Amino acid sequence: MKETLYQLDQNGNTKVWTITVTNNTSFSTVTVESGRLGGNLITNSSDIKEGKNAGKSNETNHYEQAVSEAKSKVEEKLRRVMFEI
Repeated sequence: MKETLYQLDQNGNTKVWTITVTNNTSFSTVTVESGRLGGNLITNSSDIKEGKNAGKSNETNHYEQAVSEAKSKVEEKLRRVMFEI
């Protein structure tokens, strides 16, 4: 899963924010890159090693949990004036 959002800053520069979820077999990695378009990007990564609600009807594995968390972050950014292209 990969999603990219954009926003204009006060000076008219375009800011970019990209979130990527990678399935690494036994865990998933959520990577966020942000910064000015065409400039240096800041990268933050976190590993999701297990899902949630094991043994319940709404059980998720590590990848499903990582995608769910990534979608939540995208929705939060969209509420804060960023936009998709």
